[in-house]
Amino acid sequence: KKRKKRNQLYEWKEFEGLIMIFESVHRIEDTLNSIQEVFSDCEFLIGREMTKIHEEILHFSPFATEKSKEFASKGEFVVLINTNRKKMLKGSIGSADRIQ
Repeated sequence: KKRKKRNQLYEWKEFEGLIMIFESVHRIEDTLNSIQEVFSDCEFLIGREMTKIHEEILHFSPFATEKSKEFASKGEFVVLINTNRKKMLKGSIGSADRIQ
């Protein structure tokens, strides 16, 4: 399964835009490792417990990966990968903040 997921990410590497991945707490760490391997030069967001009272969103610039593993200890996740290297994501990121 890990290889299949990584191969799928490599297929998406040439795509220019936003990629959204939904993931469970049981697979998020492996998924983040694969994303960081394949999309090491891309920024990404991790949303945890979306639409719930304890919703959190973290923004990561390329190469800022350690904090993502701490964040991914519990919950259900949405990972948004920005493969458009010319246009950065905008918005104030924090608890219950929305990306504009």
